[in-house]
Amino acid sequence: MLLYLVCILVPVGVVVRYCFGPEGISFDPALTFSLGFIVYWIFPLALGVSGAFASQTGMDIWYGLLRRADSRTLVAFATVSLAAYLSFIAGFVRRRPAEPVQYAAPIKFAPGLLTPLFGALIIAAVGLGIMLRDRFFHGYRTTLVIGNGGVHGSFVAVSIALFALAMLRLSGRALRRPIDLARYIRRDGFFLTYFVVAGLALSLGGRLYMISSLLMLAAYRSAFEHPIRYRTFLIGGILSALFTGVMGVVRLGGAVNPDTVLFNLAAEPMFTSFSLVNFLADGHFGLIRAPIFLASDFANLIPTVVFPAKEKLLLNPSDAGFQVFAPLGALNSFFSFMINFGAVGTVVALYALGAGLRHLRARSGSAVARTSYSMLTGWLAFTFFRDPFAVSVVKNMFEFSLALPMLFAALAHVFTIVTATPPITATPPATAR
Repeated sequence: MLLYLVCILVPVGVVVRYCFGPEGISFDPALTFSLGFIVYWIFPLALGVSGAFASQTGMDIWYGLLRRADSRTLVAFATVSLAAYLSFIAGFVRRRPAEPVQYAAPIKFAPGLLTPLFGALIIAAVGLGIMLRDRFFHGYRTTLVIGNGGVHGSFVAVSIALFALAMLRLSGRALRRPIDLARYIRRDGFFLTYFVVAGLALSLGGRLYMISSLLMLAAYRSAFEHPIRYRTFLIGGILSALFTGVMGVVRLGGAVNPDTVLFNLAAEPMFTSFSLVNFLADGHFGLIRAPIFLASDFANLIPTVVFPAKEKLLLNPSDAGFQVFAPLGALNSFFSFMINFGAVGTVVALYALGAGLRHLRARSGSAVARTSYSMLTGWLAFTFFRDPFAVSVVKNMFEFSLALPMLFAALAHVFTIVTATPPITATPPATAR
């Protein structure tokens, strides 16, 4: 229990050291990664060691799995987790510049020429919305899975694409002139449309996607405008927690009261950790593994029309002897990291992720880099820790946060050349940080 307490106090200390300042809180990857790390990796095992919620429905199975894990395995999990966490932080904060680096954007475009892409996404959203019209606001019982080929997943995917497009246009305009983010969002048609579509997706079961988009906006503001004020952070955090808990209770059809909301907030990481405790019960971490499962997940990006046999390329961990136990759909990322990289490989991979985010943060003269940095930072708190890599890494982080903004910018760049519209400048205005 003392070791798990250390695994909580270290991230708290890191956040206070690197994210808290005299002007407010910086919503950078050190904060969002710390949040996801504590909530989804450490919190469930800390509660399990203390025996919390043992009498709640479904927890007997969870505790049965935990009792199969010996003390050495639980200590090894905490040790590997802490090493992986510190590796990520070292990658991100190492030589982090106090001010963004002046950087010439490789892809220049006029933000106004993103409108045709916006129109195409609106058509897609309307078409999918018509197909789902009888399912909106009906009990919030459907679990959305991005990339599962269903209409639900396609609809929420369009909503994320709308957000990426809105962020790209915001970033492009901010490179021309200073913009107040809060005022801009209230008046911008791209963002207003996104929140309408995201609200509909929320009614189907996408509460964490909505929360993640708010974290992305906070990441953009604190990186390229000014830190989030402490009062705003406190109020926003409380409201977000209440919103997440209440929506979870409503989704299950239960009565909304303090006890049910509190248990739902605790149950989210606890039930997500079924795959984690089952893996710990097996006790075989492995030091270094090749990420063959993650590599095969990227085949899912190929359209079925182009390659109908792509499912043959998707590897199943069960075929390699790994037991995937995720009765509620979510898959703890510690399990995914261990079967793809192993303990040492995970430490190296997370260092590379932190360094990559530091690189994007420094390239503030690029609208694409600003968009990708903000979106990746937001994803770290939830989907990165609770969803299969096929969803979190391949779809949400690579496709929607890296490839899609680059594609949007490239298409707008072509439109800019064709219409001879003046592109954005490469030199960003001075920021408050």
